[in-house]
Amino acid sequence: MANEQVQQYLEKLKKNKETATIVTLCLLLAVVGLVYMQEQQRTSVEVPPVTQVPMPPVIAPEDMVVVDSMFDVEAAPTTAVRTLLSYSLFQSHNAAQVNQLKASADQIYASASARMAQGDTAGAKAACLEALAIYPPHPKANELLDTIKAAEAPAATPVADVGAGI
Repeated sequence: MANEQVQQYLEKLKKNKETATIVTLCLLLAVVGLVYMQEQQRTSVEVPPVTQVPMPPVIAPEDMVVVDSMFDVEAAPTTAVRTLLSYSLFQSHNAAQVNQLKASADQIYASASARMAQGDTAGAKAACLEALAIYPPHPKANELLDTIKAAEAPAATPVADVGAGI
């Protein structure tokens, strides 16, 4: 019985497709209009002010010179850094300049590496700093300088066990 009623309903629906489509579209339009009117009647909620919490600096003060120069190329500490900051991928002469800077930094890094192998950490550190002044993102010079700084850092002293005497 239920199947017969469904079949009859479907036949009527097929006969009146256009009317059913128009009624459905009118209902959808009414729902969209209702939602739009409700959105227009909403009142704005006042957001309370956010309190500012002081944060420690993320970038060390000695590195701020390079960060500041990113916004003002003329404030860059060296000509090499100015060249890197004004680099444009679309100008071939800039790529040649950057390659020259990389080559110079590679040569200085090679001398730093040789000095480190000879045990001259002070000379190696100075050479790394010189290479980084020419080409700051030089990965090997940065890595060697980090290694030297880690070796120079004082060793951590072990903390005595407080509960050992109990």
